[in-house]
Amino acid sequence: MTNLHDIVLQITDKIVKNEIKVKTCDTVYETHIAKELNIYVHTVPRVVNKTADSLRINPLNELPQQMCWDKFISVASAEASMSFA
Repeated sequence: MTNLHDIVLQITDKIVKNEIKVKTCDTVYETHIAKELNIYVHTVPRVVNKTADSLRINPLNELPQQMCWDKFISVASAEASMSFA
């Protein structure tokens, strides 16, 4: 069972992280955000980078296992003997 202190710390942590995300939408320095929220300067880029990593799509991991084309056309002007449309 978690005590009340741990619950308060978790809520505070979430609030601070959300405030960092909101404040980074404005064009301000990371040091300004840290001073305003009374947190360590290196916390701001860590939260920003972690948020960016969670939102980033890695296309190499998201490719389908099978691909299919609707048309197959081979024309004389194609550089190779096959071309896809």
